[in-house]
Amino acid sequence: MSLHHLDIFVSGLVNNGFSPALNYVQKNQLAITLPGNDTYLFDDVKELSVLDNNILKQAQNESFTNNLYIKNSELFGSLLLMSGDMRRSNLNLYSNDKILSLYNNFIALITQAPLIRIQLTGIDACWSKNSPLKRALLAKAENEVQYKEWARVISHFSGESVAKTEQMDFLLLVKQFYNNISVKKLLVNNKNKEAYKLIQTKYKKLENALLNHISKYEWISSEYTGQGWDAIRWLAEISKFLKVDPSVKIKEIKTDENNKTKAKQKLLKELKLNKEALRIIDALDCFSAIRDWSKGYFVRALLDYRFLLSEISERLKINFNDLLYFNITEVRNILETGKYNKSELKNRKNNGVAILLNNGHKKFYTKAGEINKIKNIDVVNDVFVKKEALKEFSGRTGYPGIIKGKVKIVLNSKDIKTVDKGDILVTYMTTMEFTPVFKKISALITDEGGISSHAAIISREFRIPCIVGSKVATRVLKNGDIVEVNAEKGIVKILG
Repeated sequence: MSLHHLDIFVSGLVNNGFSPALNYVQKNQLAITLPGNDTYLFDDVKELSVLDNNILKQAQNESFTNNLYIKNSELFGSLLLMSGDMRRSNLNLYSNDKILSLYNNFIALITQAPLIRIQLTGIDACWSKNSPLKRALLAKAENEVQYKEWARVISHFSGESVAKTEQMDFLLLVKQFYNNISVKKLLVNNKNKEAYKLIQTKYKKLENALLNHISKYEWISSEYTGQGWDAIRWLAEISKFLKVDPSVKIKEIKTDENNKTKAKQKLLKELKLNKEALRIIDALDCFSAIRDWSKGYFVRALLDYRFLLSEISERLKINFNDLLYFNITEVRNILETGKYNKSELKNRKNNGVAILLNNGHKKFYTKAGEINKIKNIDVVNDVFVKKEALKEFSGRTGYPGIIKGKVKIVLNSKDIKTVDKGDILVTYMTTMEFTPVFKKISALITDEGGISSHAAIISREFRIPCIVGSKVATRVLKNGDIVEVNAEKGIVKILG
């Protein structure tokens, strides 16, 4: 993540924009972005514990989930309305004052609340030690194994997540291409450009279906600073799924989803949980529902924001990527004065940047000595130290299964495109932009995350063996390692 976008994220933490639906303000965090845009976030554990307890308390309000759904829609509705206008406007016709005003208004909207943080903290809170749900399950479970299995079943969200919805929409789109023999033949032979020309000239209905899918999901592959896939890139993705009738996979997914939903309903009926625990389940479903869609809307707004940043870049004769090395206040100052510190820009390119949010106040560190000193702090250092060679390590089961395969390590969104079919994906944690990769990996291992993390939930939806919360996977494994992922027991063995 670039410094500019990281500053947007951090700045939103201190603003209570979700109130009164949910009172949430986070005043402390350390964020580090290194050359190559590798980004690491470190929270104040004590503060998170207080936030967890506050969320649990507020979740007992019977109108909590409804109010949160509404507030989330309001916040993103206003943001996307503005960003959409930004995308459609001829910004080159705007005066400098109007560009500055547009910039200020957009920054105010996108930092008015922790737009993509409360969902993650909310999910963690639902499984924290003081959660009525966790306490109720532990009281009824015969052992830890049974508790974990119940938690896995209850964590299933039966609504429309980004991954499930995009997967189904994608397969329905693939089905249209599968049924068109002429286009299918070209795509199977990797003649994507020729196929697109044929679609444009002869199959308008198919072209519209493709463009509608791109419009709806372009943000999935873009992360925070990148650009979405174009039509040719989407055709390349579609071509990988044309060997088998997608109707088979569609039926399989629907059956699996139905079985998981029934299993959850049956378990809840058998457990007869108390009212407090059931309200936490409602909150858990709510946080799960809005998590990836919120991230998607956030990234969509940032895609639109690129049009404004591009205009600023052209007007001030500053490279677009260089502009992203400046925080939100600095970009405002550059707009007002037309000047920026070139030596400071060089510092940030070479060293990266750390943002320390301390009691609601931000401080930026950009010198090599400062960055290294921060990286050597005890609670931070462990992430950057390469672990000694291990033969095996463990984590928590996200989705059961046993698989052997080749490791592919992805440390940032730019590496996602290197993942091949059948790879075992190893990463710090997964986020929404990993969604296309889930269609082709054979297993997943993450450093961070629990049973309700993005990786665990999406692996269950795609039925991929998954181990989360290993703490060390990205530092023990290397590209090409052959490993056995035993997600039945939560163990990874290095075979060679």
